Amino acid sequence: MNRPTPPAFSAVPEEPEETLKFNAPQPIGRGRYVKLACIEDKEKYMRKQFVAAMAMLVVAPAAFAGDAVTIKKPVTFNEDADIPKSVLDECKLDDELPAAIAKHAKENGIEVSYAATDAAPAQGRVMELEIYEAVADGNAFMGHHKSMGVKGKLVVDGQVVGSFKDRRISMGGAFGGFKGSCAVLSRITNEIGEDVGEWLKEPGKNAKLGDLE
Repeated sequence: MNRPTPPAFSAVPEEPEETLKFNAPQPIGRGRYVKLACIEDKEKYMRKQFVAAMAMLVVAPAAFAGDAVTIKKPVTFNEDADIPKSVLDECKLDDELPAAIAKHAKENGIEVSYAATDAAPAQGRVMELEIYEAVADGNAFMGHHKSMGVKGKLVVDGQVVGSFKDRRISMGGAFGGFKGSCAVLSRITNEIGEDVGEWLKEPGKNAKLGDLE
């Protein structure tokens, strides 16, 4: 007795190629499933991921470089400022101030480099600073009354885009009776560095910082 020939079927349903999803289970036969590996689609997907990753590697450093700031060092003192000679000779505020700004700017994601005052780059972001006040009244026995004032401006490609004036006062803080004048002024310098490091995130013109706010 001749048995009827069963109808032919394909192991893979005939669907348009665009409807097949990458690595999606497709039915074959009686309730069985296999995963179709679309090698071409996988290669395209991997290429897109690779291109996106490389783009991030290129763009991120460029954005970071755009935020970098060069500070002229050492900082100048205003020629009309009445600053004690002992402070000028012993306290090294002109070196400590750029270091304090760099420290706190880095905490805000801004890289800082230094350049000699007469060798600062003409392009990029350059900060110019001037100490216009450094008061060192009092001492460890009678009590400290120290203050420091700084002016600065941010220049981008030769154009001034931001400026500030900052002043901080200190009575010596904790254990002030055991500190010398330079130690207290260093404390003030660090506070000013924190002010300016924060200001650099959104630099505006004629900003008043520190105790001038």
